[in-house]
This record gives sequence, C-alpha cells and structure tokens, in this order.
Amino acid sequence: MISRSDGDSLMSVIQKNNYFVITGAPGIGKSSLLNNLRSAGYGGNDEPARKILSEQLVLDGPGLPSKNPQLFIRMMQQESTKLFEQSRLCDGPIFFIEEFRI
Repeated sequence: MISRSDGDSLMSVIQKNNYFVITGAPGIGKSSLLNNLRSAGYGGNDEPARKILSEQLVLDGPGLPSKNPQLFIRMMQQESTKLFEQSRLCDGPIFFIEEFRI
C-alpha cells in the first residue's frame, strides 16, 4: 500500500506543466512537428515503438512484434520509463509523441 507521503511525492513528479503530447494517426506529421520543435530548441522524445522497431529490424532481433509481442511491449515500457525519467530533469517544454490507430 502507498502511504500518503509516497503518493504526494509521486504526484509531484507526474504533475508537471511542461509535458505535452503530440498525438494522431500514422503519417500526419507528428515526427516532422517534433523535429521542428527540436530545431527550435525544445526537448522532445520520439515514440518508443519507432525506436524499438528500427533497432530490432536492423538486428533481426527477438523484440519484433511478429516474433514476440510480449517482449516488444516490455521493451516499449522500458524505453518509455527511461524517457520519462530523463525528462524529469528538464524545466522547459518537453514534447512526446503518441500514435493512435483506428
């Protein structure tokens, strides 16, 4: 069980006014927008799935969704956690990409 003080500490990490999520369907320009924001000096993180897929395709690795969907999901969760932890140190706006599929 989480104590009140632990919960308050966790909420202070989660409630940040500088996090922004860019979301949308595939191919509408989320990555292009993020690249332009980065060029303007803002922080930003690519969608974890894109990074994992490109790495695993080069290696023909076991983390491809067609080979091991559970491993792919775990790898995305780990990457998302790493990006979140890194972003906690930034005070300026930070942009994240999240794709949705219909």
